[in-house]
Amino acid sequence: MSENTDLGKGIKYPFALSSSGATAKAEQMEHLGVSIIQRLMTRKGERIIRPWFGSNLQDLLDLPINQETLALMRYEIYEALKDEDRLDIKSIIITSEEKAQLNILIECVIGKDVQAAFAISYDREMLRWEGQWL
Repeated sequence: MSENTDLGKGIKYPFALSSSGATAKAEQMEHLGVSIIQRLMTRKGERIIRPWFGSNLQDLLDLPINQETLALMRYEIYEALKDEDRLDIKSIIITSEEKAQLNILIECVIGKDVQAAFAISYDREMLRWEGQWL
């Protein structure tokens, strides 16, 4: 990645404390991953000042997994991330090998030329999101 590419910094998710007891920070790629999860977890209209921010993905998470639901999920993910200036989405792949687990792979280009993939798993029983760059 270009040294000039600034992907930002902010509070780590899930919330944690650093070894000094301060709020743990996320920087660069980790921060971009946090931003992706925040956009997907935030319901559209939840933020009063930014009603377009977020997705309706939460409304789809408990539906039966079939081709129609997967297509709607891909649409919601794309819509939530399409105005994220730090990345350009190339593909969204969603799989569910177990009823309780949903796996999302977002393939993208970061900056001008960095190919990357962000993997998200959602545990439908624990209602827990986890994401990592591959």
